[in-house]
Amino acid sequence: MEMATKKQLWALYCLTKKDWRDKGLTKEQASQMLNELLAENLLITAIEEGYKAMKQVKEGNEITYESDLQGRPIKNGKVYYMKEFSGCGSGALQVFDREFIKILKRLLKKKEKDRWEGYIGKHYIELGKGYRNIYYMYIDKFSYSNGHFAKLEAFYYTISSVLQEKGYKIYAYTRLD
Repeated sequence: MEMATKKQLWALYCLTKKDWRDKGLTKEQASQMLNELLAENLLITAIEEGYKAMKQVKEGNEITYESDLQGRPIKNGKVYYMKEFSGCGSGALQVFDREFIKILKRLLKKKEKDRWEGYIGKHYIELGKGYRNIYYMYIDKFSYSNGHFAKLEAFYYTISSVLQEKGYKIYAYTRLD
């Protein structure tokens, strides 16, 4: 059982601002802690980038005319105007990276079978195993948008691209209703 290296202990100190020298950490324990801290910091950064991208989205306007059952506009019917409308839909992150899944499972609390949730930084994260054993990650309970689909897409696609740049197999999943 090899003890943690000076570089590992220094990196842990830089990330946590705690002295780990006399804690008796092994190389494996220090490595696991570093991986978790780095993934946690990267995820927080990616989420913040996602929120920035979402704020920059300019959505179009929607005009809807009152119509009959066949979809034909009714003469002298009402006209509905919706400012900043881009459709309704849902979104999430599909997580294929097994190492990232293991880290998330350690950071989050198990809620029920194949479902974990909790806070990473100030962000509420839900991780669940779905159809075909694909893990889905939802952030800040923002998985459905009623009328602001473009913002939802920008949010999840930005997060996935930041995580992909660091080598994780994580993809945005969106569906327009």
